[in-house]
Amino acid sequence: MDWPLIFAAFIIGIILGYIGRSLLSRNQNCQQTNDELEQAKLELSQYKQDVSDSISQHRKLLVSLNEQIDKVNEHWNEANTSLLENPKSQLPTSSIDMNDKLIPTIDEKTKSAEENLDKNAT
Repeated sequence: MDWPLIFAAFIIGIILGYIGRSLLSRNQNCQQTNDELEQAKLELSQYKQDVSDSISQHRKLLVSLNEQIDKVNEHWNEANTSLLENPKSQLPTSSIDMNDKLIPTIDEKTKSAEENLDKNAT
């Protein structure tokens, strides 16, 4: 008579063990997923900061390059004025504000070309 009770307890123990293992593995998987999510968020945040720093550095380099080109153009214009009695052309100098566009649009280039053609026609 004891054997059926022992066998039933063994079967119930197996079932409870399986349920317990399933619950623990779900919690472990959930924790692992949360850890991976936090890691991905940290990596994304770091990537955004790296991109922002890179863009900021490129902007500074472009502004520095523009300043150097302006100095070269000013020197060219001064040399042109001092060496020639009637200077034919002068290079434009411009300082770009940090909030200005660094690259002119196609419309601006077209308008500039049309103005130059009008000046040459007169």
